[in-house]
Amino acid sequence: MYRVLFAMYRKEGTSAEDFVAHYRDSHIPITSRFAGLRHYEVLPVTGTEEQDAPDAFAIMAFDSEEDFQAVLSSPEFAEAMEDSGKFVGRASSYVVDQIPIVASEGAIR
Repeated sequence: MYRVLFAMYRKEGTSAEDFVAHYRDSHIPITSRFAGLRHYEVLPVTGTEEQDAPDAFAIMAFDSEEDFQAVLSSPEFAEAMEDSGKFVGRASSYVVDQIPIVASEGAIR
């Protein structure tokens, strides 16, 4: 699996609530259409007053780096970048690995 972690920072003048609402209602419907997307999670940051903290993290997983690279030249990616300009002030991305500890299906309740 090829995983990319995105750290997203809201645009200046955008409230945390409006940032998450736009992400959920407008951006996710675009990005979830990326070809070859195998896993996608968005993790809004809550409970921090830290000035430089990201407002959300997103994790996307693809079968291969080639699948991810193909997305970068897709119309859906262009649409996502245009939409990002409406609510994202800056973002950074990292290729990451995963060390599974407890699978979701086996989580203790």
